[in-house]
Amino acid sequence: MFDGPESHRPRHDHFSGVKRRLFKEYSCRILFLVFFFFFGAAHQSYKDLEYAIECWRTRSGLAVDFVLGSREIAFKVKGTSRVDTPELQSLLTFTHEFSPTASPHPLQ
Repeated sequence: MFDGPESHRPRHDHFSGVKRRLFKEYSCRILFLVFFFFFGAAHQSYKDLEYAIECWRTRSGLAVDFVLGSREIAFKVKGTSRVDTPELQSLLTFTHEFSPTASPHPLQ
């Protein structure tokens, strides 16, 4: 530790605002993910059901946060008030890949 006058100056971090914003965004998303996971686990317990709670990810990075049962229900957790087509890409890809009656992929 420095004993000179430099040690008493507050350090200014140019990215502190960015860090705070990213932490806020990601911590909210993580809380949503945890909430939905435990909601699913509680639903299983209260209704005396057994179904898988999984996630799905492609090699290219597309992901679905929750896949329930035998792929009957799939959803993503988003922390935004507006969801655009790019955010739906993973759900559309999942539906196209696992639905036997799926129509051709609408984004291709």
